[in-house]
Amino acid sequence: MPFSGRRRLGVALAVMLALSACADPQADGGGGAAVEDAAASTQAPPAASAPDGMILEATVGPELVDCVGAAPMRCLVVDGELFYEPIEGFEHQKGYEYRLVMEQYDAWPGQEEPPQDASRYGYRLIEVISKERAAQP
Repeated sequence: MPFSGRRRLGVALAVMLALSACADPQADGGGGAAVEDAAASTQAPPAASAPDGMILEATVGPELVDCVGAAPMRCLVVDGELFYEPIEGFEHQKGYEYRLVMEQYDAWPGQEEPPQDASRYGYRLIEVISKERAAQP
């Protein structure tokens, strides 16, 4: 599973998502609107499964590397480790290092086990925090 021990939550974003999901502007006299406005301004289009998913912040390396999943393939390097899954909405450009906020969600809801050789989780881009040209070795 990717991120082994390096899982990082975008804490502020996760809190904003949780607060905006629970906010009822009529129940608090409209005070929740500021929280909702702040959450809306810091995230990409809201993901329908965000309350069920996990929000992760990660660094993506500048090169795709050879790896072997069910077959030989090219993998992203995320937080220094091979990352076998695609990130929906993210297009990697060689030579750039990225800092991303993404959602990890259940790719097979309603099923106890995913199909053989499939990952339990899918990943969806929420925001590109930074994109910087990597230093040449």
